[in-house]
Amino acid sequence: MSLDASHANHRWFWRHLARVRGAECLEIPGGLLLCVDLPGTSWNNLHLDPGADHEPALERAREYFGARKLPWRLYAEQESPAAEAFAARHGVPAQPLYPVLHRPAGPLDDGDGELATSTATSLDDLRDFMDCAGAAYRIDPATLGPLVSPRAFDDPAFRFHLGRQDGRVVAVSVSVAHADTVGVYFVGVRPEHRRRGHGRTITAVAVRAVPDAATAVLQATPAGLSVYQDMGFRVVTEYRY
Repeated sequence: MSLDASHANHRWFWRHLARVRGAECLEIPGGLLLCVDLPGTSWNNLHLDPGADHEPALERAREYFGARKLPWRLYAEQESPAAEAFAARHGVPAQPLYPVLHRPAGPLDDGDGELATSTATSLDDLRDFMDCAGAAYRIDPATLGPLVSPRAFDDPAFRFHLGRQDGRVVAVSVSVAHADTVGVYFVGVRPEHRRRGHGRTITAVAVRAVPDAATAVLQATPAGLSVYQDMGFRVVTEYRY
């Protein structure tokens, strides 16, 4: 699978979050500007197109988010001197490279088998999802509250997965079907339930949610990288952000 397909799946994830918020998703010269309009840098993004002149996109994002007083992040799948110079002018250091991993979307071991897994079908399910995600990512669940919306179910290619133990959601993930890929996002496990194989289980649930996908793709934090590699995912490139 090409990196272009991987990058398209990543963008599809962010497009849906913007739709859930009733916010904006703008195709602009040199990139894609996405406003999820939640507190925190990671929720508002500029995704730079490969091989493009990035100066117009960077300036448009500066004006757009500046007018709304929103912090934002930019993603580049290739080196971008323009983006590096832009960040330096604004005193923002580059972050560690963000690995992109692929694997065939074939059978995956469920891992521990201790979780009762399901896919969200109601707003109550979404509230449980966001409560777990908040704990996993150390985000105030109230910050994620606006994502609890009926619009979350508008696109059947986008699904929220839950893993329960004794009735409580302790692990979550999102699957995104786009073209012949399944993207896995938002994988999180409550801190007190880690190191039990739950992350592996809820990742496998997301991959299986799109049975006709040829390739599974995800981006990994340092904490999750070894788990995904043990599941057969391999690093194919790294985003710069």
